[in-house]
Amino acid sequence: MAKKRLTQKQLTRIRSRRDQNVDRLKKNADEVFKGLVIARYSKHVQVLILEGPKVQKIYKANLRRQLDNIAVGDELAVSFSKEQTLVIEARLDRRSELLRPDGFGNMKAIAANIDEVFIVIAKVPQVHTTLLDRYLAAAEVAGIDASIVINKADLFSDNGEVLSLISIYEALDYPVYLVSAKTGLGLTELDEAIANKTCVFAGQSGVGKSSLVNTLLGTDAKVGELSSSVAKGKHTTTTAELYSLPSGGQLIDSPGIREFHLTHFKEIQVYRGFREFHSVLGQCQFRDSRHNEAPGCAVNALIDDGGISDSRLNSLEYILGSSV
Repeated sequence: MAKKRLTQKQLTRIRSRRDQNVDRLKKNADEVFKGLVIARYSKHVQVLILEGPKVQKIYKANLRRQLDNIAVGDELAVSFSKEQTLVIEARLDRRSELLRPDGFGNMKAIAANIDEVFIVIAKVPQVHTTLLDRYLAAAEVAGIDASIVINKADLFSDNGEVLSLISIYEALDYPVYLVSAKTGLGLTELDEAIANKTCVFAGQSGVGKSSLVNTLLGTDAKVGELSSSVAKGKHTTTTAELYSLPSGGQLIDSPGIREFHLTHFKEIQVYRGFREFHSVLGQCQFRDSRHNEAPGCAVNALIDDGGISDSRLNSLEYILGSSV
């Protein structure tokens, strides 16, 4: 059955109720507490209580329709019913979010309150630079820092291949980490890079992301493991899970961003997502330039002068072809 869209009146009522609930958080500190979403399933979430008498305990909370757009990393205003079930009162404001369109064209957050996205690629499966550039563009537009992790470094027999890839992105000031979960190469540097942040690991299936996550987590207890007592087993529909890092900070592992498209991006957002164009955007002869064959286009001049690599230019054209 198709999911029924909410009317504008319903959306307005939901926002009003959310604002009222946030006010309750401020006025009734003894009744409403702050919680952190550490796992998202299809119809419920796992919430770590951050304050009050139940601090550091984990509870399951069912999702209501008006509070469905909740992602791992979200902070919530929560209360407890007379039966001691967790009730979500409101989602608190986000400082950052990684979005993508759902099957209905609505924007859904797949991770919230993120400091940095680490995009994992590898020799096997084949490196898809177009997918890598989509992640980077999304992070750029969202104002989230991004780094690149090249895993399975032991499989690169030709150093020239990987060095060429690294040079493209380091020239754009993207940190690049050459690592191997198998040999341990570069893991110390990567561990230091993610410490004391809330980070997301993204990447296509098979790049060894899970192996990296497990290696970096070591033997310390993960937040996600603590939720098993209330989750009653792992769910294949999980969108994401949040883990605490031994080095400090939090790591979000989100299978939901292995496939990532920017069909919701407007043309200007696509160009803003590519760092190569930051110095020339707004300098075209015509203010409404579409950056095609128009005379005096600063973007086209930069492309003609070789200011963007061939692989990045291919990614740009691909994304422009699928954006709104």
